[in-house]
Amino acid sequence: MSQNKIPVLIGDQKLFDTLSEIIAQINNQTNAKFHMVSCDQKTKIFNPTIITDTFALKFVEENNLDHYIKKIYLIDNAKDLKVNSKIKSEIIANNIPVHVNDFFERVSNDIVQELKNNQSIINFNTFNYDFNARSLFNQKKSLRFTEKENEIFLCLLSYKNKPVSKKQLLKDIWQYDDQIDTHTLETHIYSLRKKLETKLGLVNFLNHLDEGYQLNASLL
Repeated sequence: MSQNKIPVLIGDQKLFDTLSEIIAQINNQTNAKFHMVSCDQKTKIFNPTIITDTFALKFVEENNLDHYIKKIYLIDNAKDLKVNSKIKSEIIANNIPVHVNDFFERVSNDIVQELKNNQSIINFNTFNYDFNARSLFNQKKSLRFTEKENEIFLCLLSYKNKPVSKKQLLKDIWQYDDQIDTHTLETHIYSLRKKLETKLGLVNFLNHLDEGYQLNASLL
């Protein structure tokens, strides 16, 4: 997925300091990545999705920063502060108290799902990948994934050549469904690897390391 980090624009200093201390930990636990942004006169926002608290939302309004913003995840921490309805961005409000890890994970999952729904063709050196068509192909060969293989492939691809643990894959793809175990994951991975090798000649492409599963995207 895109490596653009989602701005976290926070006006309340105590909340800003708290999130600044744990943002690296949050980024290690989610697919989408976030970065802290302070409210000052130099602030510019060009990302279609941001996170704000109510104080920062007021700042966005007063400085007309919502021109490029399509969706705002709002931590509503100042109910007495009125924000004018002229903001055109979609606002998804979350009232205080909010569990920080759950909140960022939900935002991350929403972003990943939107990418899946709007995924265009990704062009590599010799192969092309179309998520919607569930297809990896070039001019001579093509492979169509099953629905679950497609989700696994995109998930592994989004980690940019980094190993992904079984636990993380189960979390990202099955959301810890009680009916799913590691054997089910291993079966899907085995099938996916064999297809990649036999139909596309991608040997040593999907690898099982001590840290987890890894795609060698340089072979694409």
